[in-house]
Amino acid sequence: PSTASFYRSLDWELAGRVTKFTVPAAALAGLRGGGDAVREPDLTEVAALRGRVDSAWSGPIIRPGWWWDWRQPSPTPNRVFRVGWREGNALTGFVAYRHRDARDREWGFDVLVTEFCAATRDALDGLARLLAGDGPLSPTITFGHGALPNDTLLHLRLAEPDLDTTGHNTWMLRVLDPTAALIASGWPVGLTAHLELAIDGDGESPTQLVMEVADGVASVEPG
Repeated sequence: PSTASFYRSLDWELAGRVTKFTVPAAALAGLRGGGDAVREPDLTEVAALRGRVDSAWSGPIIRPGWWWDWRQPSPTPNRVFRVGWREGNALTGFVAYRHRDARDREWGFDVLVTEFCAATRDALDGLARLLAGDGPLSPTITFGHGALPNDTLLHLRLAEPDLDTTGHNTWMLRVLDPTAALIASGWPVGLTAHLELAIDGDGESPTQLVMEVADGVASVEPG
């Protein structure tokens, strides 16, 4: 059932949301990043990149291999594109997007981004500019729900605040192992913190934990 109260009765809780937003292609066209676009990058490299980037944010889910095989089939379907961004020998960015028939006009097509992953500013700028390459035919770029784990990164690169949120989906979480969950959660690089936590459970005494975060890596011990 699509109701939070039902899942709350099973110990799930709202934990965040992912947004869908649009940005004018012209706003992305002015960005420039050092490096080179690579069509159809090796998906093993993409998986390693995704693991490095997503671990810095709270929300992205660790997906099993079969899920990505389904999400990114080979060969690439018609009107679907996968592009990497390489700086030297390192893959630092990846974008997956597709063209679909325009919904609000009789010409051109719409660009829908399904995944955008950037480890560096050059990768972010370079791939964003690439998406804007068909601006005359697709004046607006749409980022699907959760395509970019933290849209603030892109927003800060725009000359004007032209990013327009058009919808969001909430997601729920059930924590089975608080210690493992705290360690696996995304923590920004450079963050240093000390937290003393008391975690309540139905009919149980609070679990006391002490968490230390150093340079984006968490360690947790009993309190």
